[in-house]
Amino acid sequence: MASFKRGSKIKLHIDRLSVGGRGVGRSEDLVIFVPDVCAGEEVEVEITNVKKNFAEGRLVSILKASPSRIVPPCPVAGVCGGCNWQHIAYDEQLQTKRELVRESLRKFSGFDVSAESLVQPVIASPRPLRYRNRIQLHHRPGLIGYYKRGSHALVEIDDCPIAEEIIANEIPRLRDSLKGSGRIEVYVSEDETVHTRGGGQSADEDEGGLSFAFSQVNTQQNRNLVSVVISTFMTKLMDFDDPVIFDLYAGSGNFTFPLAKAFPSAKMTAVELNAESVTRAREQTTALKHDIRWVQNDVGSFLAGVELPHGAAVLLDPPRAGCDPQVIQKLASSKLSLVLYVSCHPVTLSRDLKTFRELGWTLESVQPFDMFPQTDHVETLAVLTRPTSV
Repeated sequence: MASFKRGSKIKLHIDRLSVGGRGVGRSEDLVIFVPDVCAGEEVEVEITNVKKNFAEGRLVSILKASPSRIVPPCPVAGVCGGCNWQHIAYDEQLQTKRELVRESLRKFSGFDVSAESLVQPVIASPRPLRYRNRIQLHHRPGLIGYYKRGSHALVEIDDCPIAEEIIANEIPRLRDSLKGSGRIEVYVSEDETVHTRGGGQSADEDEGGLSFAFSQVNTQQNRNLVSVVISTFMTKLMDFDDPVIFDLYAGSGNFTFPLAKAFPSAKMTAVELNAESVTRAREQTTALKHDIRWVQNDVGSFLAGVELPHGAAVLLDPPRAGCDPQVIQKLASSKLSLVLYVSCHPVTLSRDLKTFRELGWTLESVQPFDMFPQTDHVETLAVLTRPTSV
């Protein structure tokens, strides 16, 4: 058992970065997690928390810096609760994310990921900065910004380097015009116009009073993701004259409408729980004259009431927590021919893929996308096929 306690200062070698973005080192046989470091660095750390199997620390000083360490482009990097990797060169961020996906699959999915080609290099974001099409800010009289990491203390900002420039330009104006305290979302619509939602007088908004339908925050990278999803479906379904496609956790149709355009003869069903998203998608379906069946329901409840036809294909794009076990069990035990799983968390993805492996599915390819530069988050597309003999 390690002898140090909270407040102890130790020298530590950072072996790697972990899911969650923190560095991992080991001292006296105890794993220690430290934010704001790079792999390979020698650092001085103050222990802030000691558990049975691990400890947590804060960076005190860098004794030997990594060649990948850079000066963050944002003056409040490391303070604000948003970006946690601005101190790491972008090429290194991409390589690390690939390794995080590979390691998560190796540890939790049971699939053999030793082949170098299985987990592809991460597709870089077209913009490592100025990529976010929406941000949520907290405001008080004369102040606007983000919460400090791990607290509700306000970190005042005049700019946000990861926000699209058209959004960032609004921050000083909002600081001077908003009254009271609360939370406000600033976003760019498809016509490249800036809009705001929220900004009321009540501090209750800080406690989650704003609730919006999900959409991808990186417009240009989302186009790359959709393009790869469509090309994968076209390759895998080329022998099907009238394919049957289920888009589960469909949102407002980020993938549904491109799929409907690519497969005009497909029997398309989209399932989404959020009422606002489904309403918006149904309106767009009517306007575009697509033949899409929209179902407003929980995916698990929907699947419990249907029999998935032999040879059908499924696209999964669940929340960060992944799919409920019964959803994965139903899909993996069905006679589907193809499942494309889009995930924003490699551990929950790997956990869900384990059931597919146990029931005889093949993991054909894994393609990570850097949807969230300057953070540890990574989007991943996994392609699963069922052997025809099964």
